[in-house]
Amino acid sequence: MPETNSTTDMKLSWLNNTFLEKVVKTSEEDDSLRVTSFDLGRATAAGDNYSSVMYRVKVHYTTRGHSGSRSFVIKTLPTTEKMAEMIKESNVFQRESDVISKIAPRVYDILQKASEDRKKTQPFAAKCIYSQLEYPDVIIVLEDLKEEGFRMAERTEGLDMDHCLLVLRTLAKYHAATAVLYEQDPQLFENRSGKICITTTAVDYVIKSYQKQDGDFNVLTHGDLWLNNMMFRYSESTGRVQDIRFVDFQLVNVTSAAFDLHYFLSTSPSPNLLKKHDILIEEYHKTLEETFALLDHKHLHPPIEKLKKELDKKGLFAVIIACTLLPFVLVEHSKVPDIDKVLKNEEGVKFSKKYLETLEKMVPIFEEKGWLDVEKFLKE
Repeated sequence: MPETNSTTDMKLSWLNNTFLEKVVKTSEEDDSLRVTSFDLGRATAAGDNYSSVMYRVKVHYTTRGHSGSRSFVIKTLPTTEKMAEMIKESNVFQRESDVISKIAPRVYDILQKASEDRKKTQPFAAKCIYSQLEYPDVIIVLEDLKEEGFRMAERTEGLDMDHCLLVLRTLAKYHAATAVLYEQDPQLFENRSGKICITTTAVDYVIKSYQKQDGDFNVLTHGDLWLNNMMFRYSESTGRVQDIRFVDFQLVNVTSAAFDLHYFLSTSPSPNLLKKHDILIEEYHKTLEETFALLDHKHLHPPIEKLKKELDKKGLFAVIIACTLLPFVLVEHSKVPDIDKVLKNEEGVKFSKKYLETLEKMVPIFEEKGWLDVEKFLKE
């Protein structure tokens, strides 16, 4: 049968039966396998992702007289010129590939070996099936979590308490295990940072403060922890959220865990949870304590007072995220901006009514915490 796909994209000239046979064979290990056709479509909608283009491909094949099919998610460079240039300079595809293929499996192994019930230990990320990191054809192929029942939440609604608690408990386990792994094998974490190509005072501050500092609670941060970079699975009987996978590890860095916490809390919880962030932080800290005890590394566990002091020290980061990224999160589906024009200062983000209402609630909280004192942060 001929090669078929449901979308035409000249930049995907490498996507053919031969390439997909190589991908499928990495897990099937069957030399007789032959790809007969494939169906291709976008895996995300406009506004759901800016740092890559994600396709979902269903591959049909035959092997030893039988037919079968597999579904994968393929990540490639953004189609917009300016963003693709930034992504290339930042080397984020290489970083993501390293994390999900080398670090994430070891983090999972650390937790699974320490757990009394190994079946309850879940991976943090989708499995990396294949990667090709030579420009211009930069490709990462992942297992399709949708096939396992995972889906994204509605970005403009925000996450309720059940979702937020699951996120922060999982994040605490991930942070704790990466801190342990960093202590055991620091060389594994070399070159886990990259160049950030934006040139404003706010971003200059972020770049400076984002560097690893001795005395902080340092972990391998996700770096881009908002609700569209996580997928959830729900109970068939109750409908309640029960499992999570983090996706898009392109901005990972060894630095303070406070950055992940601020990033998530400033972008993803429902606005009606704004006054309950302390509850979420305490649940994160409680899970940290339990995980470090399980891993026999209690000495790495920061006291709650230290964690809160660290969050205050990085408080301006929360304000910057709320002012720069939250507008993209809450933009109306019909008004998603052209990211290339935004980066070229040819277009701005149209603030939605929901964003303005949310920011109006956030500003008094930031002011009460002292996070709007920009001069104080810039002097530190």
